[in-house]
Amino acid sequence: MGVTHRAELPPAPPAEPWDPEGGARHRQTVVRGFGNNPASALATAVTPVVWLWTDRLRDHDAAWRYTHLALELPGLRLPVATLERLPQILRPVHVGLRLPPEPCDLRTVLHVLQTLGVSAVVLLAPDPWIEAETSLRAAFPTLDVRRIGPPLR
Repeated sequence: MGVTHRAELPPAPPAEPWDPEGGARHRQTVVRGFGNNPASALATAVTPVVWLWTDRLRDHDAAWRYTHLALELPGLRLPVATLERLPQILRPVHVGLRLPPEPCDLRTVLHVLQTLGVSAVVLLAPDPWIEAETSLRAAFPTLDVRRIGPPLR
């Protein structure tokens, strides 16, 4: 009698902290920075995926123990000090851009983020951004560009 092996399913991609659908949250930890010191929460996380969810990067952030960075930024003004630190983050970086109700041109912003090695850009924006999302996907085919709306936190 032969041995039957079940095919292993590929691991589900981690759910970003701002994703309301969430996916497999039981296999990940989300630690909020946002001006707090997340060092102890990051040090005690035991899940395979650990997100640092923050709105800025500081010099010591690259040394902390996390597997993914969720960087939430105002979409029209990117903090230069944070952008300068992005190349030091040697793990997947997903950027959520909090956007105003009316669409505007984000091609330069996405070009900068892609050049700095960002893995995904999520437009945290309401429905009027649907056409802009489609346009940005076409303009940046190698960048994961998505919209989640309405933005919640």
